[in-house]
Amino acid sequence: MAKYQIKATEPNIVSSKDTVFSYRTASTYGKAMLTLSPYGDYSLSILSGGVSETTVKRTDGYRNACEKLTKEMYDAYAEETAAYSNIHKGMAKIKGKSTYESQLNKLAPKKYTRQGIMLPKPTKKDVENDLINEAKHYLHTHKDDNTTIEEYVKRRIGFQTEIRQTKWQEALEFFESIENAREEKANAIHLAEYNAEETKLQDFIEGTTPVVSEGFKCLQDSVIIPVTLSLDYKYNQKEGIVDVDLILEDAVPVAVMKADILASGKLSVKNKLVRELTNDQTRCTLGLVFLMASHIFAISPNIQTVRLALWNRTKTHGYIWIEFDASSFTKLTPSRLHPEMDIYNYPNVANIKAKNNALEIVLIDEASFKKSIQDKIKNKGKAIETPRPIHQADPYTYISQDDAFLLKLKLGNPTIVDAALDEASKSGSKMVRVPSRYLNILSELKG
Repeated sequence: MAKYQIKATEPNIVSSKDTVFSYRTASTYGKAMLTLSPYGDYSLSILSGGVSETTVKRTDGYRNACEKLTKEMYDAYAEETAAYSNIHKGMAKIKGKSTYESQLNKLAPKKYTRQGIMLPKPTKKDVENDLINEAKHYLHTHKDDNTTIEEYVKRRIGFQTEIRQTKWQEALEFFESIENAREEKANAIHLAEYNAEETKLQDFIEGTTPVVSEGFKCLQDSVIIPVTLSLDYKYNQKEGIVDVDLILEDAVPVAVMKADILASGKLSVKNKLVRELTNDQTRCTLGLVFLMASHIFAISPNIQTVRLALWNRTKTHGYIWIEFDASSFTKLTPSRLHPEMDIYNYPNVANIKAKNNALEIVLIDEASFKKSIQDKIKNKGKAIETPRPIHQADPYTYISQDDAFLLKLKLGNPTIVDAALDEASKSGSKMVRVPSRYLNILSELKG
């Protein structure tokens, strides 16, 4: 076992917001500043114009500023809640083993690109042209009327051509010797880089112990979560299985305040109800499990099974144990994931109960938790729930409207159920058509 700690990164705190706006009345115009506190209190400061607050509050400028700040504050509270309850949306992207094997097959060492000599080989015509220019200058300077340009060139062209081409050949050979040395050195570096990259990628694909150890170590810096976790793991490279103990150092944090926009357009900020806090804690806890599993799968494609056990700080009670398989986990889409429902697509040990109109994770004592985990692993393949890809076309079943309303009430995230109820209402049906996987959820809720 190895141990690491991921420290909590708290989301941004909701703070006051303000805006300076222009207003216009029948007799004047000016500027004012509107401030909205995190508690929903609006305060107005007149900057210019010399009119009363009451007068400014009747202007379009004030109404627009109020609407702007209200939306910004509402969004800020929504983002604060999402930072906890939608923690799973920060899941790491996972690529299949075949992707990396393809990269390995395409890997090849770079080759040095030789440079050509910039100076072209002189031709007889080049020498002739140069001698003509030289003859013109020479004959003019020396006042030689007895020698023609043609004679001057004819006497020298053979000799000069041989000299210049010989010198060029010597320069070429020297240049090529330099290029040979450069090529040899560069290709040796490229080969070393290729060998290192090939070894690194091969070790990553095979999930060697050093790679996995370094991967878990890096989780301390790469994973951003709002709660501090201690992490133990045991890795079986041959089987591609990782058993992980996640220890919550503190209670699962959630946003305690919520905002609503009233019919008047003003913001109302209140403490969340106990059931809302409970639902948020449950969703955050289960989302945390999915998020951590994604980062662990990303350590190496050799990891095909991740078994996560989430414990309290003293490790005397467990929240949940769940076994994820890479083949289905890689198909998950975080934006479409519902942790409180999708855990039932995987073998798990958890005591999630509907209590006071909320889903609550009831802690399991250490002995019972460990025994249930051992039984679940031992009976793998015999269990009723079998890991399978989700978000594909599931078989459908029909449930009563009462059961549908129970799902809607208890899950706290009833988008799919809402749509099913709406469809039943439009068709006049007394039964509601839902994905058959919801039967397991109903069973848990009623149990």
